Formats: sequence, structure tokens, C-alpha cells
Amino acid sequence: MFLSEAVERYIIEYLIIKGVDENQIIHYRSMSRLFCEIVGDKNLNNITLEDVAEFQNKLHYVEKNRCN
Repeated sequence: MFLSEAVERYIIEYLIIKGVDENQIIHYRSMSRLFCEIVGDKNLNNITLEDVAEFQNKLHYVEKNRCN
């Protein structure tokens, strides 16, 4: 199963049913799309610590420069 599919299933099967705030759902979708843009929409079994580190580093860079 790919990350984008897993996130959507999580949103539908857990967050919406539980009644989580719409802004949180939008945030989950946005972060999932951003992760896929940066490291690719990978199979969950193929996501590595290096992928997560790359995402975190680039996200930190974007947030840092957004404030300037």
C-alpha cells in the first residue's frame, strides 16, 4: 500500500468517523501530499529513515524561509 492511499484510508476510516476537526484533516492531507512531492509516493514498506530525514530537513528549510 502506498503512503497516499494509507493516509486517505486513515482519514476516512478513523478521523472522519471519529469526527475530527476539518482543519486537522486538511493538515494530514497537505502533509501527505508534501511528503509525496519531496520523497515520492512510496510503498509503506519502502519508506526509510533517510526519506523521513529528507522530508524533515526540507520542511524545516521551507518553514525557516517562510518567516523571512
